[in-house]
Amino acid sequence: STSDINGFLESAGINYRITISVSDEEKASTVLKYIGNSSTQEDVSMIRKHLSWGERNAFALSLFSLFVASKNPDLIILDDPISSFDANKKYAIANRLFSRTKKKSLANRTVLLLTHDFQPLIDFIYNQMPQIDGAISYFLENTNGHLIEKRIDRTDIQPFPKLMAATAK
Repeated sequence: STSDINGFLESAGINYRITISVSDEEKASTVLKYIGNSSTQEDVSMIRKHLSWGERNAFALSLFSLFVASKNPDLIILDDPISSFDANKKYAIANRLFSRTKKKSLANRTVLLLTHDFQPLIDFIYNQMPQIDGAISYFLENTNGHLIEKRIDRTDIQPFPKLMAATAK
C-alpha cells in the first residue's frame, strides 16, 4: 500500500513519497514526489536522475516485499540486499522487510538471506532487533573442501571491549 511504502521511505531517511492513482482494474499510475526542506513536494519525472543507486535499491526492496505478499512463495532468497547501506538504512530496511507488525513483510516466511556483512547478525541475533520469531543464523566453513554449516548464537557475538579483554588474557 502507498502508506506502507511511504512509511518505509520516511523511516529510511529517503526524502521521497509516492502516490498511486487507479483509474480501473488494469490501469494504475505511480507518481514519485520529492519532499523538499520546507515540506514542498515536487513530482519526479526521471527517477534515475533523482534517486541514487541506494535509494532505488531501498525502494525496490520495499516493492519486493509487497510482491512477495501477493505471491506467497515457499522460499525467499535475498542475496546480500543491504550490505551497501549505512547502519541506519540497513536497520530501517531490515526492520521494514522483517517487521512482525507489517502485514506485507517477510516475517513468518522462510527467508534465506545471504550476506558477508556482519551488521545484520549483530542486529538480528545479538540485539534481537527487529524482533523476529525463529531467526536463526549460520555460517559456512570450508574445511578441506567440505562445507560445514555452523549455527551462530548470541554468545558467539561479543562486544569489542569484551573481545579485546578475552584476547588480552
